[in-house]
Amino acid sequence: MSTDGINTDIAIVGMACRFPGADSADKFWDNIVNKVNSITQFSDEELIASGFSEELIKNINYVKAKGYLKDADQFDADFFRFSKHEAEILDPQYRLFFETTWQALENAAYVPDDFPGKISLFAGSSNINSYYAHNLANSKDTLLTENFTAALHNAKDFLSTLIAYKLNLRGAAVTIQSACSTSLVSVCMACQNLLAFESDIAIAGGTCVSMPLKSGYLFQDGMMLSPTGQCSTFDQKANGTVLGNGLGVVVLKRLPDALRDSDNIQAVIKGFAVNNDGENKVGFTAPGISGQQAVIEDAIAKAGIRPGMISYIETHGTGTILGDLIELEGLSQVFKKETVLNPINLGSVKPNIGHLDAAAGIASLIKAVQALKHQILPPNINFNAPSSQLNFESTPFRVNTSATPWTSKSPRYCGVSSFGIGGTNSHIVLTQAPKLKKTKPSTLPVFLILSARSSEALEHARKNLANFLQKNQSVDMTEAAYTLQVGRKHFKFRKAYLVNTAKEAISKLEQDVCMHPEDSIENFDSEVIKWLQGTNVNWQATYKGKKHRRLPLPNYPFERNKYWATDDKPHPNTFKNEKTAEGSNKKKAAYYTGHIEKKITEIFERFLVQKNIDIDLTFDQLGGDSLIALLISHEINRNFQFKLLASNFDKDLSIRSLGLRVANYLENQ
Repeated sequence: MSTDGINTDIAIVGMACRFPGADSADKFWDNIVNKVNSITQFSDEELIASGFSEELIKNINYVKAKGYLKDADQFDADFFRFSKHEAEILDPQYRLFFETTWQALENAAYVPDDFPGKISLFAGSSNINSYYAHNLANSKDTLLTENFTAALHNAKDFLSTLIAYKLNLRGAAVTIQSACSTSLVSVCMACQNLLAFESDIAIAGGTCVSMPLKSGYLFQDGMMLSPTGQCSTFDQKANGTVLGNGLGVVVLKRLPDALRDSDNIQAVIKGFAVNNDGENKVGFTAPGISGQQAVIEDAIAKAGIRPGMISYIETHGTGTILGDLIELEGLSQVFKKETVLNPINLGSVKPNIGHLDAAAGIASLIKAVQALKHQILPPNINFNAPSSQLNFESTPFRVNTSATPWTSKSPRYCGVSSFGIGGTNSHIVLTQAPKLKKTKPSTLPVFLILSARSSEALEHARKNLANFLQKNQSVDMTEAAYTLQVGRKHFKFRKAYLVNTAKEAISKLEQDVCMHPEDSIENFDSEVIKWLQGTNVNWQATYKGKKHRRLPLPNYPFERNKYWATDDKPHPNTFKNEKTAEGSNKKKAAYYTGHIEKKITEIFERFLVQKNIDIDLTFDQLGGDSLIALLISHEINRNFQFKLLASNFDKDLSIRSLGLRVANYLENQ
């Protein structure tokens, strides 16, 4: 798009993600094209190991499904300068977003320390700090009211600022929260920031990692979750969505700047818009037709195109009856205003990976970018026949069920929608990356340099680059060398390889035929020798202003370890302090037990939503169920450094008997 002759297009120059079944954008795309369902169905044993009671998981309405994120408990703490204690209390949403942001910057081949302009960050996480609730609430020195560090490492407000601090980002660092539309709204805010020339690179995305990692949910009729553990968007069997974990990041630049800097442009944002439904809908949590219609029309208008020029739309696509109906109606209102000659394909990523909450929109965006890059209309899984309630026959839309070549005589355009509970809607219009002139492959000798924080990581980096070149032998070695020199941060452990061709590079990397600091190279810049000896080199200056294309080479091989706080650490509480002060004789124990019963009663009243509870009534008589037992046991453990499992709740358990059990336990400590 352009305004008064100013190009306002935004280039996507880097991206990275971790979604169920995929630890990279390429693997994610392979799964999409091959119709892989990455929703995990958990066994009873896995759920019990996660802390769920046998009674709960055998509940007929308990659905044992989720978009599971592998190794979400792993993190390279040393790389980001976190201590073991800090890493353990850091929300996994933060941890994974640190790594993925770094990978996206590497994919774009930019190093914040070396970049002369400002780099901004707009991102958001899931609103519920479930890691704190499940893993830290009972841990020593991690209660938010007692430990400021835990607050900084878990409260959603600090996601962007903590990453900006650690990665040395000097532009705006803003945390966005708009429920399910958070990550796509973050992309829109990043675009605005770039167009206002408040930064020169903008990073945007979202993250969702909910606890327990292996968990299901209780189905409730009339709510958004599916009773089957499968999402079937727009299908006649559509009955709800499934939750999932995941995260994604994109790196953005103004298109003229990206072209000038020979960036690896993966797609172009032509138009974007954000709005809210206002009160024009059934209720606060319900979607609104007019709001969705308006945001799509606004984005298309800003893109400077007609609706009929769009041939693919990656929808919000929750697979709920009401959500699908309203989304299709909103789209129909946009496209009915002109004659559409060719069918418009609709897609939704949620049947593949689940609904990722704050990261839902970025998952849809990355899928759409990959579709444009590969010129393939992606298939939809769990779709057999359109729902009769949607009236597809009267619309220009269709749901594609197989990977199909995306043929077009004109530039390909697609739309991406993301809508949040509360009515904040966002839509982005994408087009394919501009075709760049192919440069003649260089035959001059170049230096491929690699560095890492440890010798082990350096070995992984060497093998990863060799494997990459083996699969991509048409790579220009001059561009590869340029990317590794100017587009990577340089660490203590270093190696360099003098090569002419990709074939030679593969051979030397596989056999580890590298240079040594004492080597001398005649008729060639000696900067590489200085670099191998540990000197910091201004690699951009060695090219004397000449720029080469930045390539998406393999990422840094993180050395991940498990960092996972558990809730079995003793938590200081007033009851133990009182016990110490009063002594442990039996006379004082009765006084002590009375205080425990009072606190337990307050907990029961909160979760059972009752007042003036009789402490001799059993949990069964009070109307308790397995879910309430889970909540009460968690709160009991948090307050009394007591290990009570939800499965320990029996029909005869009362506040009085539980109070005696807790008192006896504490008296013997």
